[in-house]
Amino acid sequence: MATYVHSSIKGVKMIVPRLVAKKRFALSALFLFVCVLISSKSSLADVAPQIASPEQVPVPRHRLPQQNEGGLPVAGGGGFAGQVNNWFGRVQNQLVNDSFEIHPHARTEYELDGNVLLEANNAKIDSILREEVGTGVKLPFMKKHSLAADYTADLEQFAKLSGEKTQNQYFTSNLELNFKDLYIRGREDITHTSSRSGTTLTERVPRLENSTGGLAGYRFNRFVIEGGYDSFYRRYNASPQMGLDYHAQGFNERVFVDITPKTQAFIEHQWTIYEYMKSNRERDGIGNNMFAGIRGKVLPKTALYTKLGYGRIDYKRATDAKNFVGEVGLNYQPWASTRADFGWTRSIEQATFSTTNFLKQDALFLTVSQKITEKISGKTTVSFANQGYKQTASTGGVTPSFTGKRDDNLFSSSTVLSYSLSQWINAGIEYQYSRRNSNAGDFDYVDNALTIGLGLAI
Repeated sequence: MATYVHSSIKGVKMIVPRLVAKKRFALSALFLFVCVLISSKSSLADVAPQIASPEQVPVPRHRLPQQNEGGLPVAGGGGFAGQVNNWFGRVQNQLVNDSFEIHPHARTEYELDGNVLLEANNAKIDSILREEVGTGVKLPFMKKHSLAADYTADLEQFAKLSGEKTQNQYFTSNLELNFKDLYIRGREDITHTSSRSGTTLTERVPRLENSTGGLAGYRFNRFVIEGGYDSFYRRYNASPQMGLDYHAQGFNERVFVDITPKTQAFIEHQWTIYEYMKSNRERDGIGNNMFAGIRGKVLPKTALYTKLGYGRIDYKRATDAKNFVGEVGLNYQPWASTRADFGWTRSIEQATFSTTNFLKQDALFLTVSQKITEKISGKTTVSFANQGYKQTASTGGVTPSFTGKRDDNLFSSSTVLSYSLSQWINAGIEYQYSRRNSNAGDFDYVDNALTIGLGLAI
C-alpha cells in the first residue's frame, strides 16, 4: 500500500505547474480582466445554490463555492462579451461529447485574515493570494457505467509571512458500474497538502493522505445488501509529527430494507484496523461500530438520514475508546429557491495532541441556502463542536504549560454571496468568524477572515 501511495504522489508532483511561481501575479491580473469583460453582458441560468457538508472539525479555510452546477443554457449577449461567450461555447463543444468529457477549471481568491496563525495572543494579520487550476475528465461507457477523475493544484502566497507559503495538490477518481440488480463503486483520493481543514491541527502541517475504497451492492425484492472496503493512509513530512503516521483499513457491511417507496431502514457494521508506523505502536488498535438507521424522504419537502449505535476502539497498549456514536442529517426545502440542512454527529476520532490517542467529538451544523435573484445566491453556515480528550496529557515546554484532560469548544460561522457572471464564470465574497475555547488556554484563538474570489469552469 505504501509503495503504491509513494509512486502515486510522485506522479502527481511531476504534474504541478511550476511556472506559476514567477508569473502568478501577471496571470491573475489577466484572468480577472478577461473575466470582467466576459461578464459585462452575459446571462444566467436558473441554478439552485450548492450545499456544502460540514467538515469534520469546524476550523477556518472554507473555500468559496466553485461554478454552480446544473443544466445551463449557453450565455448570449452582443458585442465583445457575446463573442467571447460564443468562443467558450465552441471550446466546450470540443471538450464534451457523448463518450468523453474534459472540464478545465481555474480560480483566484484573495483573503484578508485577522489571525493567520490562529494564535491565542499576538494575532498576526496577513493577506493571502490563492491560485488554483485543474482539469476534470469523465468517461461514460456502455450507457450505464462511468469513470471520472479530477486533478487540482493550488498555490497560497502570503504577503507578510512568506514562510507560510504552501502548495497543495488533490487527485480524485471514481468508478461506477451499474447492472440490473448489481452495482459496484470504486474511488481513490490522493492529497498532498498543508491545509488545516477537516483536521484538529492548528498549524499548517505538510502531509500526504491517500484514501481508497470500494463497495458492491445487490438488490433482491425489498432488500439491498452492501459490502465494502476502505483504506486510509496518512504520512507527515515533518519529523515532529512522523510518530502519528498511520494506516487504517476498514470493512463494512450493510443491509437495507424498503419501508416505503422512498424510505429505507438499515443496519450497518464497521470493522477497522489501525496501524501506526515508526515506534508508536501503542496506538495500534481494532475498531468496531454497530449502527441502525433510517434514510429517505419522510415528508414531501423533507429528507432524513439517521444512524445511531455504539463504537469502540480496542488499543494494543493504551486505554480503550468506547462511546455511543451516530449521525443525523435533515434536509428541508420549502421552496425551489430555499434549502436548509441540519446535521449532528458523535464520533471517536484519532487524536494529534501530545500522547493522547483519541478524542470524542459532538458536532452540530446548520446551513441555509437561498437563491436571491437570477444572478445572486447566498449561503450561511453555523457550526459547533465539542472535542473531549479522555486521556491526561501535557503540553511540555509550551508556556503556559498544561497538564490534564484537554476539552475544546469550537464555533464557526460563515456567510457567502455568489454572483454568476456567465455560464462559466462565478464570483463570490465570504466572511468567516471562528473561535476555539480550550481549558488548555494556549489553544484558544479568535479569527476573522474576508475572502473574494473569481472562478472559471468549462
